[in-house]
Amino acid sequence: MNLHANGKIMKVLFSLLLLSVFSYTAYAQTSNVNVTVGVGSAPVLVINQFFINPDDVPIGNPSNFSIEVSNIGNIDGNGSAFIQIYNGLNVIDSFSSDNFTIPFQSPNNLGNISVVHVLNYPIGNYTALGFVNYNNKTIGPVYKNFSINKGQPPSVYLVSPSNHSWTHETNNSLEFIFYVDDVDSSQFSCRLYFDSQLAGENNSVIKLTNTSIKSNMSFSDGVHSWYVECTDNGGNTVQSEIREINIGTFCSNLDVEGLYYTLEKNLSANNSCFTLSSPNITLDCQGNTIFFESGNPILINAENSTVKNCILIQTQDGSSSGIISNAKSVIENNTIELNGSDSTGIQLNSGDNLLTGNAVILHGNSSTGLSLSNSNQNTIVNNSITLDSSSSRFVYMGLNSLNNSIINNYYIPPADLQGFIFSFIVDQRGANISLPSVNLTPSLNIYIPQDSVSNITEVNITTQFINRTKVPINTASGNGEMTMLINIFSSRELSTNDSNPYIFNINISTLNLSDTEKSRLGVFFYNSSSQKWEAVLTLCNSTTNICTAQLTHFSEFGLIIKIPLTVTAEKKENQLPLSGRLSCTKELAEVLSEPGTSIEVRFLDSPYTNMIVKLGTTDENGSFRFIADLPGRYQVTANKTGFANNSITLIAADDCVPRITFVRKWLDCSYSPCIITLPVMTSQMKNVEVDLSDVSPILYGNLDIRDKTNAPVSFYSYSGNALSFPLITDIFTISSYSKVKSNTVVNQQDGTVTIQLLNSGNTARISVFVLPMPDIGNRFITNVSYVTANETKEITKYSIYGGKITIDQQLYIPSSASFMIKTSAIPLRCTLDNECPSDSICKDNTCVVISCPCGYIVNRTCVNYEFCQDSDCSAGKSCLSHVCIYTPPSVTEEEKRYIADRLNVLVSSIQSAQQQGEDVTSARQLLDEARKAYEAGDFEKAKELIAQAQQIFIISREVTPGIPYLTILLVGAVVLVLIFAMLLVRKLSSSDYKEQNKKSSKKK
Repeated sequence: MNLHANGKIMKVLFSLLLLSVFSYTAYAQTSNVNVTVGVGSAPVLVINQFFINPDDVPIGNPSNFSIEVSNIGNIDGNGSAFIQIYNGLNVIDSFSSDNFTIPFQSPNNLGNISVVHVLNYPIGNYTALGFVNYNNKTIGPVYKNFSINKGQPPSVYLVSPSNHSWTHETNNSLEFIFYVDDVDSSQFSCRLYFDSQLAGENNSVIKLTNTSIKSNMSFSDGVHSWYVECTDNGGNTVQSEIREINIGTFCSNLDVEGLYYTLEKNLSANNSCFTLSSPNITLDCQGNTIFFESGNPILINAENSTVKNCILIQTQDGSSSGIISNAKSVIENNTIELNGSDSTGIQLNSGDNLLTGNAVILHGNSSTGLSLSNSNQNTIVNNSITLDSSSSRFVYMGLNSLNNSIINNYYIPPADLQGFIFSFIVDQRGANISLPSVNLTPSLNIYIPQDSVSNITEVNITTQFINRTKVPINTASGNGEMTMLINIFSSRELSTNDSNPYIFNINISTLNLSDTEKSRLGVFFYNSSSQKWEAVLTLCNSTTNICTAQLTHFSEFGLIIKIPLTVTAEKKENQLPLSGRLSCTKELAEVLSEPGTSIEVRFLDSPYTNMIVKLGTTDENGSFRFIADLPGRYQVTANKTGFANNSITLIAADDCVPRITFVRKWLDCSYSPCIITLPVMTSQMKNVEVDLSDVSPILYGNLDIRDKTNAPVSFYSYSGNALSFPLITDIFTISSYSKVKSNTVVNQQDGTVTIQLLNSGNTARISVFVLPMPDIGNRFITNVSYVTANETKEITKYSIYGGKITIDQQLYIPSSASFMIKTSAIPLRCTLDNECPSDSICKDNTCVVISCPCGYIVNRTCVNYEFCQDSDCSAGKSCLSHVCIYTPPSVTEEEKRYIADRLNVLVSSIQSAQQQGEDVTSARQLLDEARKAYEAGDFEKAKELIAQAQQIFIISREVTPGIPYLTILLVGAVVLVLIFAMLLVRKLSSSDYKEQNKKSSKKK
């Protein structure tokens, strides 16, 4: 049947068919038509089913129209589908598919002839009629009903600006960016609303594409809202979230993480202005001013905030705080000017802050420039604080504000004061205080809070001054120049004694003093009864620029330069002019004469009568200096060609510092019998007395006493247990054989090492034991104890080095005692490093010994030596205790070994001190410089540096509260090192050795 040829008849048939379809109450899923066309060798197609997928289509979306057919002929058939869409009785659309091949052979003789078509029809119900055309024949129709719906609504997503963000842009530049997503539609009409008013639109927004709309409304300063509304093809209209945007400059809460906000103009506020409440926010005022009446204009409540370049000016007189920080922050380059009393410039209530370049100006009474409450680990540098009232203070630190670095700040006091006061509360771990450079004498008030005295080891201050005030002092000169007042107060009295002082360090690097003036500096305390300043044991080191005072009480102190007495020689005709100034022992004496004059200095008092102290020539200014190392008389003789000689006598007083004598008792059992060594350090060198009662029961044989130049001392008296010296150097040693022998036993089964001490004398008391230690291989020390007949004590402080174990603990030696050293093949278990011995680290929950074959361990780290053996040194040098030095033939192998042993003890002691947190930097620096001078052959310089090293090492760090035993241990170590180093220097400096070198050189 040819439908095209019989069009009129077909229209009637289709109308009847549609009437039957539309009169059917439930739409049929398909109409099955079985039409056979043609015979013979030809395809024969049969329509089986008609599908529409989906049959409920969102407007503007495609659907798949598919007709399933079967080929029951005997050749393959090719056909296409033709679809007509009816709205009621009207055809509103038609479309065709491509040709499809339908095979004839079963079971693959089925096929779908389909077409996908986008349906842009109004929402409603429709009917689709389908036909199949093949071989110029048409079969069908089949029909199916479907519907068009409005589809799902879109989603609108805002991109920028972010919520609560800040901007200074105008409506002509600020873009509001968004995108739209939708299941059904791909294009949308969108509108921007600003403060709920239509402010712009875009009618061609593409799905999932960032789109921007600018506002056609002008902006004003303040908080505004905005959102975007979009409509899809189905008429679905949705609105985005509503965001706030801060436009312009005004006070507000900054709560956008990572925001960088700049102030574009000055602001005024009643009290609070900005609060930083989210992390990583920067408030940059760019030099603009916030005027406020009272309260707190800037509050920091979030970590890693920054406030900078702000000017805060109070316009009223109420109490206020310029910047309060409750979280880690950076506060820099701000100016804060407050009028009200009881005000605070910057208040820190958290730790790890950086304050730099800020200026605080306080006009009111009882105010504070910088206040710290529970605020630790802050760095406060290069700030200035100006006070108009003497009742105000520069800095206040609460009791729990610890370990803060306050350096290089400037403090400007009221103009009518002759000095200024800096109040400071120290923390438990000590304090570093920096005072300003002003034309005034500073006064430092230090308060030590309750329950912290025992924990404080030292306070370090840095001061500058220009003017000086003369004051009466109790030393030989009688007069001094006051450079600084120091008032130290405590909530309780300091419990200490001469062997356990409070260490007070003053950095004098900014004083611009000569070495001579530095040698005369000292700390004095004011005696109200005598109305004089009395000397405190002080060491001022010209290399490190540190004055270290040992305080045994808290009161009023002063940093004073002693004014020496001047001695002028009588000048006859053609005689050289000669004058000199000297006050106290250990000071630099000044000698003045003609330039180029030869000067000889001799010590006149016994037992060092006529000892040459120094030879030299005056400089271009006629000046010559020497160190008065011993108390007593110094004869200075001057001679120059063309002039008659002249001389004067200078006296170095011995009463410039309090008398303190330190004695440490060593028992070295690496020899047999054990050797007793007593290193002694005394602050005064006349009429020195040493009590030997602790060790006299075990002394055996004669005493060997050596001064710090290693010269034997015979000028003394020994009565009972008292050893008395009319004059002796400030460092000396006493040695003797002992009545103690040692025996070492190793238990191979359990690895226990027992070191027995057999005492044939009476009970004695020893401070340090040096004992031979056998090699324990890969075993680990688990416990060390000291066993006597009456008790067993655990040993907690010990070190092993060079086949020896050093026990650092004061113990009594009865007739028999033993050190029990337990070892184990199983290492200690741990979770943290501090659960392991000091030479080990915690690795994989096991204590592992740190490999350090040529070095020493500090803070669980191996510090390698530069030199380990002779081959590491250049020609002509030997490696002694990891230092390359010249070793002349006159130094015996025994002396070399002895020096090496004592240097090893020093290294071990320094290592131990560093592991306990002690600062030995200055001593190490000086010793390194001495070694360099020694290696270079400058023995005179080496001698002076060694003397300086000895003093700074002893006084500035060893004598600290709670650890006097460590003090004398290290004193002993350095004394022995210095004694033999000085011995070597003297031999190298001797004329015999120089002559020997000359002969050796000639032979070469």
